Amino acid sequence: MRLHRCAEIGCRELIKLGFDYCDKHYRLRINDYHNRKSEADKLSSKTLRGQHDIAERNREYNSSVRDELGHEFYNTKQWKRISEYIKQRDMYTSSVDGRVYGKGDLLISQ
Repeated sequence: MRLHRCAEIGCRELIKLGFDYCDKHYRLRINDYHNRKSEADKLSSKTLRGQHDIAERNREYNSSVRDELGHEFYNTKQWKRISEYIKQRDMYTSSVDGRVYGKGDLLISQ
């Protein structure tokens, strides 16, 4: 089997052809990549374009993935009756912001 040295400067570990780094340096580089990516995402989320991209991802997730995850309970008669009861009991007033909503605008969550 042919081997070569890790591409990290100063590392003398021998690895198989087809790989650039030994396991130790590969993990370090991947962790560094993830840290930099999360920092870039945090900075991006503060810009208007970043907020728009986040909203688009959430919209896509909600329309395609969320329904497939087993949230069919919210489309059952039982949930609709409970939801309508709570809305009527609270007189269509939101418990979060205290505003009064129309019949179809107020959402009841878990």
